[in-house]
Amino acid sequence: VIDEADECESVLLNFISLEISERLMSRLKISPPARKTVVNSWVEWARDHAIPIISERLNRLTHQTAIESMREEQDLSRLLLRLKFFQEEAAKNWVFMSDRDTPGFTFKPIYVREYAKEFLWKHIKRCLVMSGTIIDPKQWCWDMGVDPQEAEFIDLPSPFSAENRKIIYRPGANMVYKDKAKEWPRLIAAIDQTLEDFPKTKTLIHTSSYDLARYIVEMSVHTSHMLLHTSK
Repeated sequence: VIDEADECESVLLNFISLEISERLMSRLKISPPARKTVVNSWVEWARDHAIPIISERLNRLTHQTAIESMREEQDLSRLLLRLKFFQEEAAKNWVFMSDRDTPGFTFKPIYVREYAKEFLWKHIKRCLVMSGTIIDPKQWCWDMGVDPQEAEFIDLPSPFSAENRKIIYRPGANMVYKDKAKEWPRLIAAIDQTLEDFPKTKTLIHTSSYDLARYIVEMSVHTSHMLLHTSK
């Protein structure tokens, strides 16, 4: 059974992708290639530079029994497998991805459909795929390398009446983190107003961080009625 199947493609993509952090390269004393945005440069780098260095490091860790050494051996073994896979597959329409918030280098295939059979479908005889947000079943089949003739799409109505599942859009603040000094107080005002508009309704407030959750509990005028889920 695959639930939340609308996420299936991205999960498989992340499983296949290669991510190399600057911290890891610094720890292993491995320098990136000169042409950092060219995939073929990284293929040569993996073959001639990274794989030999990591293999040598793994040989030194093989017979060590300290917990830290065993963890490092596991991490490097996984990285070595990913590098070898990347070296073999990168020529098949892989691309370089850049993220300003996460220093490092990421490489992903444009499509994962050709890898879906190897990493997913060959392990399954029959599969129930479920999602509330598959917009186009045929497109999902194409993305996931499934023959539409071998799949049946069943569209079921919601067991809840529309009256009981309304989405009421009431924007209250811009949640960009850099503007939190100005926007978080506006968010509190919007939350307090909503709670006052529905005084007899139990409310669940989702936040993007524990810091924001604590801020809401501390600053809301309804704090005495709030329970806080924490990381502890």
